Parts: sequence; C-alpha cells; structure tokens
Amino acid sequence: MYRTATLRSLINAAFSLGTLLIAAHALAASPVESAFVESFRKAYEANDTKALHGFLYTKGADRETLDMFKMMVTMGAGQKLSSVELIDLTDADKKKISSATGPNGKPMKSPIPITKKLVMKKSSKQQTRIQPRPAPPS
Repeated sequence: MYRTATLRSLINAAFSLGTLLIAAHALAASPVESAFVESFRKAYEANDTKALHGFLYTKGADRETLDMFKMMVTMGAGQKLSSVELIDLTDADKKKISSATGPNGKPMKSPIPITKKLVMKKSSKQQTRIQPRPAPPS
C-alpha cells in the first residue's frame, strides 16, 4: 500500500510530466486546443469518468501505467477548476519525461511524441485533501 506522501509524490511527478497518455500531442491549432481544453474541463467538473478515460491514449499502453493514469485523471473530478490550459513542454519537462519510470519500475516510453502538458488549477477553496485512514479495530 502506498503511503500518502508517496502517492502524492507519484501523482505530482506524473502531472508535472504532463499528461503522458492524453492525446494532446495531436492538438496543434489553437481552436482545436481550446475545444480539447473545454471538453476536458466539462468532463472533469461533471465527474464524467468515462469521458476522462476517453482522453487517454491506450494503444500499446502498459496496464499498470494506464491504471495509474486513469486514477490520476479522475482524482478530484467533480470539483470546479479555476483554470485549465495546454502549454508547451519546457526543456526540464522533456528531461523528466525521458527519465521517467512507471509504477512497475520500468522506464516509461510514449508511443507518440509528447509536445504539450495539461495544467489544471483548482480554486483554493476546493483543494483535494487525502484524509488519513482510521486505525483498524484491534
């Protein structure tokens, strides 16, 4: 079982790597990007897990890695977002992606070129908090 800090670190690292499996790579034109971002926002705020999973590129994906991204893309879904944007990767992002490892410890490799990352910001009143589990009865 992952400790809360480890899970948060894994989620933060994966989000900072961008949406490795989200098909944002194909979005070149600004109107297309805007449509993608708006569709993602609507699905996220509506807690539409089927639509959110539909944004993931699954062809040839490692099952464990895909399950991790499915969990991450839906974490906090149903909350209002203050902003959502697709931005170009920085050199630091590209370096992180090239050395990333999946949940199975193997190097992560994308079957498609990654050129953008999706950055989501929640309003400060609605930050996701992971609650500690109560101790099991003895």
